[in-house]
Amino acid sequence: MTLATASPAVAAAVAWTRERSRREQVLIAFFSGFVVLTLFWFAILRPLLGVREDSIARIAAYESIKARVANAGPISPGMALPDGPLESVIVIQSAPFGITPANIAVEGDGVALTLNAARYDSVIPWLGALERSGLVISELRMTRSAAEGTVDATMTVTRP
Repeated sequence: MTLATASPAVAAAVAWTRERSRREQVLIAFFSGFVVLTLFWFAILRPLLGVREDSIARIAAYESIKARVANAGPISPGMALPDGPLESVIVIQSAPFGITPANIAVEGDGVALTLNAARYDSVIPWLGALERSGLVISELRMTRSAAEGTVDATMTVTRP
């Protein structure tokens, strides 16, 4: 089975090409090659080159971030933890946030305390500051208080 007898469409195309002059056959062959190369460029090669550029950019960004993290050094605590009993440290750290802990009691190696009607938007940053300073909030129970925007909380705070 030859190419010309593979299908009626191919046979018609081969017959049509044979009827053309040698010059027209060369022009058709050149144009067909140009179309194939253009399709190869736009359908295959150009998308692959775009993906390659994106990958190189991502690798460069990763390397940059990796170098910045390596040069940053260790993470330092946000607040320096004052020396002294844990209950006094908690009271000192709560003052800038406008929080007054109630019922502070030493329990084992930690301190249990209660917050009554404390502003929620002050309690959350204060808890974050406690953890950034190196203290560990081992237990926390927070409930909505009667007044809008306030919470009641009981918690246990320990040193690491």
